[in-house]
Amino acid sequence: MDATILVAHGDPLQRMLDRDMFMAAGYRVFEAQNAEQAIAVLQVHDEIAVLFMHMNIKEAPNGPCLAYHVTKHWPKVTIIAVSGQPRSDKIPDSAHFHAKPYDPAVVLRQVKHAAANRTAGTTPTFAA
Repeated sequence: MDATILVAHGDPLQRMLDRDMFMAAGYRVFEAQNAEQAIAVLQVHDEIAVLFMHMNIKEAPNGPCLAYHVTKHWPKVTIIAVSGQPRSDKIPDSAHFHAKPYDPAVVLRQVKHAAANRTAGTTPTFAA
């Protein structure tokens, strides 16, 4: 697969597990431990198709702020957000949300779809 994923999570172990899931599926993966790092990675890697983020990023800017920032500045990046809490109105409507525990197969299907649509130049639409 040619798609590139950015995994943003403050917990190093969870970030590693997420990274490994995507790498095992053949994706190139960048990691960020906070929103500031995620933004820095996005600024230099325009090939990123998906931001897979955990909403519990607590440092300023926090998870919801990161989601809105990415939506505004990188509209072609698909956001997949996960949380142990129910979906909040604090994230953009365009973000795809999964409550923990999420089904990795569903997430991987969404990533595959988003990557294919980015390559085709279209905006991905899909249901969980």
